Amino acid sequence: MQPVQDLTVEDRVSRTQYQYSLEDASADELSTWVPKLVAKLQVLPQLRDVATDQQNGGLLADLVVDRDTASRLGICPRL
Repeated sequence: MQPVQDLTVEDRVSRTQYQYSLEDASADELSTWVPKLVAKLQVLPQLRDVATDQQNGGLLADLVVDRDTASRLGICPRL
């Protein structure tokens, strides 16, 4: 946790007095542990207005490349 200051090293801006960042290379791990951590922090009487800015409701698109057609058009997909 770090107090809000006029000069900050981080690039994230927050309206709160303290901010805690939880990071993981796996989005699935974050989706599992962030709600658990927030729930535990919310019951501590020393803290109030505990929240997360995690956004899991983004859109997802799957792209299927027709390699034969792409090749005929001179497109070389690199996967």
